[in-house]
Amino acid sequence: MQDGIGGLREGYEYARSANPTRTGLQELLASLEKGKHAFSFASGLAAEDTLLRAITRPGDRIVLSDDVYGGTYRLLTRVLGDWGSSSRPST
Repeated sequence: MQDGIGGLREGYEYARSANPTRTGLQELLASLEKGKHAFSFASGLAAEDTLLRAITRPGDRIVLSDDVYGGTYRLLTRVLGDWGSSSRPST
């Protein structure tokens, strides 16, 4: 975002991507866990999506519990399924 021609605004815009509260939480979590970084998400499904896209590749097969949360099931079958991974409930 710009304040004027040629000048970028500094600081936060209070978006979903960054704000002072989120930055503080992530810094505190990293400190508590003795890590360099931590990430927080607006929902569990957003966290699942990020994790699954980081650790799976097209063609991977994912085995699910037969009572998995509906949002997780749809993420795996519709979104990541279109991406090339496959999912099936365990038996």
